[in-house]
Parts: sequence; C-alpha cells; structure tokens
Amino acid sequence: APFFLKPAAKMLVGGLDKAFFGPRLKALMTEIEKALGKSTWFAGDNLTAADIVMGYSMELAAHRAGMDAGNYPNAHRFLQQMRAYPSYQRALEKDGKGTILL
Repeated sequence: APFFLKPAAKMLVGGLDKAFFGPRLKALMTEIEKALGKSTWFAGDNLTAADIVMGYSMELAAHRAGMDAGNYPNAHRFLQQMRAYPSYQRALEKDGKGTILL
C-alpha cells in the first residue's frame, strides 16, 4: 500500500471519532450510567444474561470512553463486578488479549 494511505486513514477515522462516534458514545454512556444507577445490574439486582451480554461491550466502552470511577461510577462498578467473576475472566482470556480494542 502507498505510504500516504495509513496517515490519511488515521485522519479520516479520527475525524469520524470526533464528529460522530465520540458524541454518540458519550450519550450512550450517560444512559447506561442512569440505568445502572437504579439497580445493581442492567435487569435488576441479580446477574442475568443481559449483564453477561453487556460485559464485553462495557469492556470496549471502558477503553473508548475512558470510563473510570470518576466519570461513570455506576458503569465502572458494573464492570468491576463482572470482572470479579472467574468465569468472566476466563472468557476474556479465551478471547485473546487485545482483540477487544480492534
């Protein structure tokens, strides 16, 4: 591939991230924060399949949105709860470290 394609692609993705993905992610994280402020888990006070499904997406959101206890405390708590489960840890390990960031 020509040498100029990588910088051009990076610039395009950066522009899309700033103009579209960033604001959308912030809006979604605000809604997630509200939902998790009402209960321990997404569907109530007990772990359900909904939480298991959301776990992987929340890992990605943690990376992309810079999620921590300061800016999204409920979402951060959710992810810490998920990470406390040995089965969740094994699932992340089986997936292969780093692939979530692609």
